[in-house]
Amino acid sequence: MGAVRRRYNSLRLQGYDYASAGGYFVTICTFDRIPIFGKIVDGATRLTAGGVIAVECWEAIPEHFPTVTLDEFVVMPDHIHGILMFSGVRATPASPLRPLGPISDDRSRVAGPKARSLGVVVGSFKSAVTRRINQTLRYERGPVWQRNYFERVIRHEREMDEIRQYIDNNPGASESMGY
Repeated sequence: MGAVRRRYNSLRLQGYDYASAGGYFVTICTFDRIPIFGKIVDGATRLTAGGVIAVECWEAIPEHFPTVTLDEFVVMPDHIHGILMFSGVRATPASPLRPLGPISDDRSRVAGPKARSLGVVVGSFKSAVTRRINQTLRYERGPVWQRNYFERVIRHEREMDEIRQYIDNNPGASESMGY
């Protein structure tokens, strides 16, 4: 008898290009909502070493993805909220090409996420945090992150302002809920 595989429904907008220019509000949660990044004290997150790693990796995103800039973000005890802005810079006929390298017959790569898409950026961030936490803190509770993440395409300036306010108020609101 084989292992039972769970089917996960996609949270993504069908047909939307997540590499296109614009703003994205993302929430990334720890596995089982374990508070490995800190605790709320006096309306602010007091970061653990794991929380510091998460901040450092988040702030390094533009170094790895030059078309992405950071806006408001907050690291909470068991999740991260942030706004990622994609500039939409694409290759043009005048831009230089890099060598392709060897061609592989690995067909699984064809269906993967687009390079420089929101999924690739979030996946890279999660991988970097996991790697550093496992190497430096010898984290042994299991996975650092829950599968997937939550995202919202930011459609206009008023929505952007509301999301920024939500992120800014999140630690204080969470403290009143007993974080």
